[in-house]
Amino acid sequence: MDIGLAAMVGLFAAFLGALSTTLIKRLSAIEAALTILVYFGLFSSILTAIPAHFVWRRLTGDELAQLALVGALGAVGQFCQVRAYVTRELMAVAPIDYSRLIFAGITGFLLFAELPERYTLVGAAIIVGSTLYIAYRETHLSRTHRAIARDEPRPIAARPKPRRAGP
Repeated sequence: MDIGLAAMVGLFAAFLGALSTTLIKRLSAIEAALTILVYFGLFSSILTAIPAHFVWRRLTGDELAQLALVGALGAVGQFCQVRAYVTRELMAVAPIDYSRLIFAGITGFLLFAELPERYTLVGAAIIVGSTLYIAYRETHLSRTHRAIARDEPRPIAARPKPRRAGP
């Protein structure tokens, strides 16, 4: 596959992933997590059945077991993601999703003896660093907004207490 085409496919996948995440966040406000999972699985199956028809082959028992495991783990992961979007803002939860890069790297090393390249490690460090910064910033902003709403002292610097007159 041509590098330019691969980059375009990757960008399109990133766009669709972002669209999916945004829609899941919006749906999580009005639908139950299991309802979202059922609809997502149903529509994904229908949409992928068409291209799968052209390349499908009979699966062995081992492949079927692995596919079932991937499906089960994916469903549990998506359920957790939907529940996280119900409890927190999208911008606070989405950066944590990038921690899967770390888990994928560890799993690749343990199961397949793969070592990441230097540029992969640099990119992962940038992503992890920015994720930690965003998580810190979102937590700080959330505390500040709650303090302002309750007219409490801000976490950054407390208001000076008024002095009392008298002894």
